[in-house]
Amino acid sequence: MLRPTMKVEEVMTPFVHCIPSVATAEEAAAIMHEYNIGTLPICDDDGMIGIITDRDLVTRVLAPGLNPRETQLAEIMTPGLIFVFADQSLRDAAEIMEQMQVRRLPVLSRGQKLVGIVSLTDIARNGQPALGGGALGVISSQGGPSFATTRGTSSSLVGGANGAKPY
Repeated sequence: MLRPTMKVEEVMTPFVHCIPSVATAEEAAAIMHEYNIGTLPICDDDGMIGIITDRDLVTRVLAPGLNPRETQLAEIMTPGLIFVFADQSLRDAAEIMEQMQVRRLPVLSRGQKLVGIVSLTDIARNGQPALGGGALGVISSQGGPSFATTRGTSSSLVGGANGAKPY
């Protein structure tokens, strides 16, 4: 049943694997393969500092001929963070995805802890197909990135509320 106030925490994937920025592209690919996931948050002592996707590994490592065993994630990750809070509505999440041209968002608690990942597929499969499909149509037609702010920007934060910092 379609509920207009459905929250992100109701549909997100609650367990999130993180990887340090000093790990290699090969290590990231192995984790993605083992857990059948396409996105890995990159976390250091200060919390989440960026993200890497399976598409990033192909376009930023394999296509240019870099060695995945030697290329550290710090060199290829998308820095910064676009996120949504767990208690925000699915509409909020879909709007952030559409605006930022991403298909997945890290989910933070109001205490600034990483608690999950939400995807357009999660939104569409769990009672909000119009939201998920609408955002996907816009993202796909504009050829947006699979996840992230513009590569090479500072660790700016987008989403959430009041410019809150994760961690």
